[in-house]
Amino acid sequence: MSITYKAAIVGCGGIARAHARGYADTGRCDLVACADIYQDSANSFSEQFGIPHVYTDYKEMMEQVRPDIVSVCTHHHLHHLITMELAAYQPKAIYCEKPMALTMTEANEMAEICQQNNVLLIIGHQRRYGAQYAAAKELLEQGKIGQLTQMESYGHPWTSLLVDGTHSIDLLRFYNNDIPVSWVLGQVDASGGSFRFGHPNEAASLAMFAFDNGVRATLTTGGFSKSHAPYPAPDAESLGSLVSPAGYHRIVLHGTTGRIEIDGDDVVNGQPIVRIHRGDEVEGFEIPFKSISSIERVITDLIQGLEEGKPHLLQAQSGRAALEVIVGIYQSAQERKIVYFPLAEEHNPLFELLKYQIQS
Repeated sequence: MSITYKAAIVGCGGIARAHARGYADTGRCDLVACADIYQDSANSFSEQFGIPHVYTDYKEMMEQVRPDIVSVCTHHHLHHLITMELAAYQPKAIYCEKPMALTMTEANEMAEICQQNNVLLIIGHQRRYGAQYAAAKELLEQGKIGQLTQMESYGHPWTSLLVDGTHSIDLLRFYNNDIPVSWVLGQVDASGGSFRFGHPNEAASLAMFAFDNGVRATLTTGGFSKSHAPYPAPDAESLGSLVSPAGYHRIVLHGTTGRIEIDGDDVVNGQPIVRIHRGDEVEGFEIPFKSISSIERVITDLIQGLEEGKPHLLQAQSGRAALEVIVGIYQSAQERKIVYFPLAEEHNPLFELLKYQIQS
């Protein structure tokens, strides 16, 4: 007989709704509680998903409900504090949204306390489970383009490394079998940017990094990151309406006999979302997918990990590795040189870069 797990969510914003649907879709979880510092947000969320217990204090929720699995869906600067405090209650698992944290010190502390309390910690890079990204991975493993040599990623054209670039970096690591990164060379535009999800962000970034097996990758985010349509510079009000899914995590995988193109989160002009190019020949693949089904797959694997000990694709060390690349890009931009891994950096150089620009 299958065990039903009690689930709870901290932070009742947009991504929390995808988590709630993911828990429901597994058929293995009861969403029994939610918490948000804003009572109205928590009430609205509980009404939408039929959640019986509502809190404004997540520690009170943990004390009274004792859920098995907890999602952390708050702004990024709170991931560290909330995960640390949740781990003390020893749930079976914590599903923390990306990025794992804002500094390497925070990420290390999160991983350590969860290990000490026997809590499975996973980080929300759910695109590994997206049908189009997973299909491209399968084609790569089948040797359809020979041996992987180089990768390109074109991130969200109007966002930053910590907000959305973390997904792109995680996907690049996924396609190269999570081989460690050996060095990174990066530059960021710290002259503008935004303040989103609890922290300031750069306006654009450009990076090259190498893996220990010799594969190299390039990454762009923000500014005029390559997409399938021109983007005028947006003002704050029009930002959301100008984003095309076609420019969101577009990836090109180069191999010794061809290349695989993944158009990102949606189809472009009706063409197949995943394509193999070999010389003048193009083979397209129609991939049926739902935008939120990946989170259901994340939670299903989480449950399998709890019951069978199977390592999770999004385990804490994977989330930490993606953050290390981000911090490395910022450090490279600050020091104007190649940065080698593992990093000794304990803070986030981006905040110093932005502060310098503001002061000047």
